[in-house]
Amino acid sequence: VLSGARLLTAFSRSGSLWVATGQTQQGQVYGEPQPGFDGATYPEDLFIDDRPLRHVTALAAVAPGSWYFDYAADAIYFADDPTGRTVETSVTRLAFWGTSGGVAIRNLRIEKYANQPQVGAIGGQFHGADWTIANCDVRLNHGLGIGMGDRGHAARNHVHDNGQMGIGGNGADLLVEGNEIDHNNFARINPGWEAGGTKWALTQRLIVRGNFSHHNGGPGLWTDTDNIDTLYENNRVEDNENEGIVHEISYRAVIRGNTVLRNGWGDWAGRGWLWNAGIGVHASPDVEVVGNTLRGNFNGIVGIQQGRGAGAYGPYLVQNLNVHDNLVVQETVPASGYLSASGIVQDVGDTAVFTSRNNRWTNDTYYLGQNSHPFAWMNDWRTDSEWRGFGQDVSGAFNRTPEPPPTPTPSQAVWLSDLTWTAATSGWGPVERDRSNGENAGGDGRPLTLAGVVSAKGLGMHAAADVRYALDGLYTRFLTDIGVDDEVGANGSVAFQIWVDGVKRYGSRTMRGTTATRSLSIDVTGARDLRLVVTDGGDGGAYDHADWAKARLFPVGYAGASVAELIETVSEDAPVDATVDDGEGTQRGCGLGSGTAIVLSLLALGFVRRTTSRGA
Repeated sequence: VLSGARLLTAFSRSGSLWVATGQTQQGQVYGEPQPGFDGATYPEDLFIDDRPLRHVTALAAVAPGSWYFDYAADAIYFADDPTGRTVETSVTRLAFWGTSGGVAIRNLRIEKYANQPQVGAIGGQFHGADWTIANCDVRLNHGLGIGMGDRGHAARNHVHDNGQMGIGGNGADLLVEGNEIDHNNFARINPGWEAGGTKWALTQRLIVRGNFSHHNGGPGLWTDTDNIDTLYENNRVEDNENEGIVHEISYRAVIRGNTVLRNGWGDWAGRGWLWNAGIGVHASPDVEVVGNTLRGNFNGIVGIQQGRGAGAYGPYLVQNLNVHDNLVVQETVPASGYLSASGIVQDVGDTAVFTSRNNRWTNDTYYLGQNSHPFAWMNDWRTDSEWRGFGQDVSGAFNRTPEPPPTPTPSQAVWLSDLTWTAATSGWGPVERDRSNGENAGGDGRPLTLAGVVSAKGLGMHAAADVRYALDGLYTRFLTDIGVDDEVGANGSVAFQIWVDGVKRYGSRTMRGTTATRSLSIDVTGARDLRLVVTDGGDGGAYDHADWAKARLFPVGYAGASVAELIETVSEDAPVDATVDDGEGTQRGCGLGSGTAIVLSLLALGFVRRTTSRGA
């Protein structure tokens, strides 16, 4: 755990309040709070048992669940009894920042930094290139959780309960995949200023794929200002207070295959019009919205044209908006003054957005309930027949009956060891089902065990080994954990390969008895054949007991996959060096400056809690 907080243990009483003195930390005041949350602009937070208290700006306003920082007197006041509880205040500004490239941060919890809004606890304000942040738990930081720069990669992180926002950044060729992003904006920054799940600006070729963004205090996924060639793909976006996915004053984008549910119902400002949509395209040209599923959002798929001027790639116009082959379920009847709708609105006094900018909806399917005017076009609310009369969704489907229940889908993965292979060879003894490699007889192995974790299902074999299965297009993904079985101790050296339809899709580096288990996920959609190969690592076959633990296939239509399980495994990472100066005493954390690129790999092996700024 890397913590930016100081543990508080010494308290006195002042009337009904508790006081902690000697608190000299004070960061930059910044941001625009929601009404009544003025303390959100201060980067310091107070936590009791990992719960952030509301920062108030007057001593008289302190009540249970809130706190006040008298910066002039270096004193913190709060009402909750600290007896037997963990009380912490954030002190250190940043966990990792700097301009060096090639930094990798993995398998850490990064929490409770006093970073101001729009500045990442990871990444700072000015982001280095080629950073990888993977498998981290990033939480309870005041501003932004993760800030990204050129060729940044954020994968399989849990980014949650940060004060302003989860993930953001700028630059070229960013990849954001397999993250869970939830419950951000506890400080209650105004989302119209910038808050919520995510927000990127000034990016080129940003890919946001396979993430789960939910219950954030603002939009779920957001690109704003001069983003171009953006891809939002196969994300789940649910229960965010504002838009689910919004592309604003930006340019070319594809929004496809996302599941967008129940967004836009928590806007503190209570805005109507076509704000707070499931998918919103705001003053942005050349956007394709295809193959998405939307249910129960405040609005459906919308365009909003306002006078926003021009940016790096031309005017900010809703133009060439191509919405097609989506499912939109908008069965809620709108309250007076509000509307659940799909379509376009404008407030610039120009109907060109409707008549001459090639904005079209095609072949979408709607479930509309009793909402009599569920569409917006030509400055008015429209019936579905009027919508078609304007040339929209002429080939679409409009249903007034409730959406039927979904077709049952396969509920279980298929264990590879339960299938019959087409061929199997092993360097010593047979390939074993649900056991490790044994002796010459079948069924004489031990339970599959990698790093102390026993797996009831999987394959055990000895290098050199080759096992083949016929998939016949029935499956979409192959997953497994690989490693050398614990029964050989530190011995053994093997390498694993996965071949799909004759193409090598994965190859590991040499793994030994001391190598950490690796979890793999390979797309096999439409594949006919799967081949698993184990080589001897180039130094003979002694002790080469290789396990494919939990080897399984997802059948076509399987709906039980987690976000992380759907992230494709890529080539093995290059070797890394743990070289870093933690900047202790600077109230900053790990600074990665200019010069030779530094690669930082912090593995969750033997790490203990560290507070970089110490105090009472």
